[in-house]
Amino acid sequence: MGLSGAYHAHIKVINPPLRAEKGFSMDRPRSLFPELPPAGHALLRLVDSCRAPAHLRALRAAHARLLFLLRLPSQSHHPASAAVRVKLIQAYAACAALPAARAVLDASPDRTTVFFNVLLRGLTAASLHRDALLLFASMRPLGHACFPDHYTYPLALKSCAATNGLVLGRQIHSSTARLGLDGNVFVAHSAISMYARCGRPDDAYQMFEEMQYRDVVSWNAMISGFAHAGLFGRAMDVFRKLVALQCPKPDAGTMASILPSMGKAKIEDIALLRGVFDEMKFKGLISWNAMLAIYTNNEMHVEAVELFMRMQKDGIEPDAVTLATVLPSCGEVSALSLGKRIHEVIKKRRMCSNMLLENALMDMYANCGCLKEARDVFDSMGTRDVVSWTSIISAYGRHGHGREAIDLFEKMCGQGLEPDSIAFVAILAACSHAGWSGVGHAFWSGKRETGSLGFECLTVVTNGRALTGQ
Repeated sequence: MGLSGAYHAHIKVINPPLRAEKGFSMDRPRSLFPELPPAGHALLRLVDSCRAPAHLRALRAAHARLLFLLRLPSQSHHPASAAVRVKLIQAYAACAALPAARAVLDASPDRTTVFFNVLLRGLTAASLHRDALLLFASMRPLGHACFPDHYTYPLALKSCAATNGLVLGRQIHSSTARLGLDGNVFVAHSAISMYARCGRPDDAYQMFEEMQYRDVVSWNAMISGFAHAGLFGRAMDVFRKLVALQCPKPDAGTMASILPSMGKAKIEDIALLRGVFDEMKFKGLISWNAMLAIYTNNEMHVEAVELFMRMQKDGIEPDAVTLATVLPSCGEVSALSLGKRIHEVIKKRRMCSNMLLENALMDMYANCGCLKEARDVFDSMGTRDVVSWTSIISAYGRHGHGREAIDLFEKMCGQGLEPDSIAFVAILAACSHAGWSGVGHAFWSGKRETGSLGFECLTVVTNGRALTGQ
């Protein structure tokens, strides 16, 4: 197969591109490069299509071939050269190849603010916030063409929030005020989040109150800010005000923002949230997952199972978060048939390597009285954490199998995992269910003698085995 054919083959196997950035549509390569052969247009489409690490090899090859076809080093003033470089930075960032994206930026003689914004977005998305702030600091010294704008500042403020950089965040916010950008809604939203996450929720609320125009994102930022600061009551107050206004309408972001505040919620607040959920014209997966989590976290398991069944009826495809959220409710209400159907979905969609899901499956089977199935899930796990071991120990304990619970506890310790307080509660409960109060006392004594952290599991297990006659 020739080189041109090979690239066309690449295009066939790579997923369709994400929605193009404004100004960089898929139709532009042919109009900007009318002299290019078909392979050149295919290369630009290939660059647009590269959006995952698995595409990196194809992207590097396309990049090299573009340099040859377009002779970009000598064509820096071509009307399309900047657009091509921006596309390359965007594609490398999407493929998690941020050093390569930075290399394209550094090699661009005609770089502008847009170049930096694309790379900043990639760095913040990858949680490389210190790198993002260093890149932000390098912009202004390069001249007016690279000055930060209303797209740059929100990204910098987001990185300040993530690094708890209140002092730098204040400086950046002051810069936006001097430039007249503090009234921009994107800048304002990021500043609200920055102040709230850096421990200044009152400053965030003052900004929120002073905003002349507040859209739903503004409300979501304030709700999320209070929730992040642990001020759940104030978050709920802002949510109630939003609902009472009836404009703007709450959206999926609102549901996600209020979720941390609904851990131990009042019935009337849960009912209010359900009313908002039911009135949403478009219910994305985030909204469904949030509502399911609210029911599960508040031990409203029947409601959670019913909502999941309605979700299935409406044809909404669940993800791993959905399934891990509803499985505990299946166990609590002994909805074994639904739990088994969910297990089949997990196997069919090859989600079994997800430890969160596997732990939830174990608990569901154990709560439904299916100890064998719970053990099968445990034995099939490629990786187990303390939660996994605690779940199976607890399962054996609840069914009166004290010796097996102790065996599992010993194996967990033998693998170098340090039991936490929940694991000790599980083994004590197992001893209690088996009628071995003396063994439970031995475990507790061993724990007290060696401490809750850094203790020698073997001491505890030996004490327990001695009293069981092993």
